[in-house]
Amino acid sequence: KLAKLHAVLGEHPKVVELLEPHENLEGVLRNEIRLELGTALCRQHWRAPDSDPYRRGYDLIAGVVAELEQPQGAVVLNFRRRESLRARALSRLGWVCEVDVTRTAEAGKRHREALELEPANPYYLANVLGFELQGGAIAEDVVRCLRPAMLDAVRASESHAAQGMELPFAFFTAGRLRLLLGQSD
Repeated sequence: KLAKLHAVLGEHPKVVELLEPHENLEGVLRNEIRLELGTALCRQHWRAPDSDPYRRGYDLIAGVVAELEQPQGAVVLNFRRRESLRARALSRLGWVCEVDVTRTAEAGKRHREALELEPANPYYLANVLGFELQGGAIAEDVVRCLRPAMLDAVRASESHAAQGMELPFAFFTAGRLRLLLGQSD
């Protein structure tokens, strides 16, 4: 929990410092720790995607995705939590791949997979839209096709903001979607 607070503040070296000693922990928190550690390493070194720390962060996140994509035994203890973590890991892997021009196709695929797992998540929708528009999609066509989903995502983001959740991302996502919808005021 402390590492997540430091991550929101952008204190990625502190996140790495807190989580590295627990990287090989076994148990239910293993994948969450590795996901947060990998994300912090990539955010800390995002200007150098060819660096060893960035590649290590990518490998940690990709490892979480791979592990969560493996079939489980007959009983999955908390399927919803597992799928939510998988969607989060896929979304972050998409972001990590965006920085590396050799992984552009993987970035789009991972963003779409996250949205497919949690179609009501406004942050995953905003990530897919941003990625597709950055790649040359025509904004008017995208908005025309996805307007209802985008309006739902704006309402969800603004509800999160009103409740003090997912800050500052709730405000950023709502603003980003409103701009795409032509609501710039």
